[in-house]
Amino acid sequence: MKKVLIITLFIISIFLGGCNFFTPEPKEFSKDGITITLDESFKENENDLHKVTFASTKALFTGNYEVLNIDYSQKEYATLCLEAIDSSEEVLEYTDDNTTFAYSYYVNIVEDVFLGKDVTYKYMLVCMKGNNNKYYCMNFGTTENNFDDYKDQMFEWAKTIKVE
Repeated sequence: MKKVLIITLFIISIFLGGCNFFTPEPKEFSKDGITITLDESFKENENDLHKVTFASTKALFTGNYEVLNIDYSQKEYATLCLEAIDSSEEVLEYTDDNTTFAYSYYVNIVEDVFLGKDVTYKYMLVCMKGNNNKYYCMNFGTTENNFDDYKDQMFEWAKTIKVE
């Protein structure tokens, strides 16, 4: 009887492990001219540095915008954003039928006051140009340990971004 129970539990665990029962559902968020589809594990947070912050326990999305009197391409604007944080990473561009954006990946080391040590974070920068010379600088981020697990997902989330 024990063997039957163990085998049954094993089969059930394989079945449930292959299903998406525990995958968070997509959820649309919108604030300050930025609309993005993340998943239901994200919640809106307040942050003095960013107009828009949505965070889960493992990943983060932030966004800001500014209105400029100079007509930059998205790639030029992304390069300026990276220069502002002393990064010279390569800026790439993505375009499909629904969206276009400039993006880059970069690293930042942050002092974690709760842990009492420095923590390395990896980010995906996404820059878009909206209406009336409104430029958006947005970031997905996670700890260096989690980045490989989230990199492809961050790119998929980036493709859902709409700006005003």
